[in-house]
Amino acid sequence: MREATPKSDHLYQVRQARRLVEKVHVRLLCPTIDAMDRGAAELTEAVTCLAGLDTALSAGRHEHLQPEVQRLRSELQDVQALLDGAGKLYAGWARLMAPDSAPANYTASGTAQVCPIERGRVVLDG
Repeated sequence: MREATPKSDHLYQVRQARRLVEKVHVRLLCPTIDAMDRGAAELTEAVTCLAGLDTALSAGRHEHLQPEVQRLRSELQDVQALLDGAGKLYAGWARLMAPDSAPANYTASGTAQVCPIERGRVVLDG
């Protein structure tokens, strides 16, 4: 059996991190709260995979990792875009679900729009 070299070990770590990020990408295509929670755990695991590479790679030349690192970078950009979209989705949903704190008959500018009441008449405003 062949012994793992540092070169192949580094490649394995980058590939493992990319696989984890790809899982998060697939989960975020349907951004449920559970998918985002599980995705956070997987992204943490991916960071752990890459943590040891920083110091190891600064010491030498590792051109063999370039293609895999580029794929990882691309996958991370996709995940970032999906997370941004999920954030906007849930922020919008929160605004829709939150009670309106403005009193009735106030406009968006904050000024009161008073409709005079005339007895004996029906008045429709708007």
